Amino acid sequence: MLYAYHLIEDQQRELNGVNVAFVRPVGFYSNLYANLPTIKADHAIYSNIPATVIRRWVAPQDIAAVVLNLLQHVPAGKSVHYVYSDAFSADQFIEALQKTLSMPDLHFVSITDNQAEQAMVANGAPKELAELFTQMSKLERTPEKLYADLTSDQTTIGKVKLAEFAKTFATAYQNQGDHHSHTLIDR
Repeated sequence: MLYAYHLIEDQQRELNGVNVAFVRPVGFYSNLYANLPTIKADHAIYSNIPATVIRRWVAPQDIAAVVLNLLQHVPAGKSVHYVYSDAFSADQFIEALQKTLSMPDLHFVSITDNQAEQAMVANGAPKELAELFTQMSKLERTPEKLYADLTSDQTTIGKVKLAEFAKTFATAYQNQGDHHSHTLIDR
């Protein structure tokens, strides 16, 4: 999947006389809504990425702020702009949800890559897509490599932090609003 974006960027880099600003957001907060069913059923979040790994997440409004600024002031040439809202581990996410959901028994369950892949397929994802997501999860286990470029001066850290998102997540948990994950794995 990320490879496809790489191919698109490569094509756009070949454009002559055109200023192009690439915006690279990280994992979307909305992807965390995929945990709603297991939180409701088991008071658990299952993952093949360790609970202590710090991952970066982004809210759409933080992406929009970066895009708006770039539309108003397009840098000359080709430029890359990263954006994320906050960085936290699954342990920190669970701690925030324990408070906002009043669910002190919410916990993390570590699963294997094979279990994660089987669960995706059981939920209707094609095996090839489940394999790609598993590969991406393996990459996410080494955030120092995955997020290496996010230390550049072309990185914007947005305003929507975990505490605010946890409140939005609680609203989704209560079946209020139209909150759901938007990944290729979702049905």
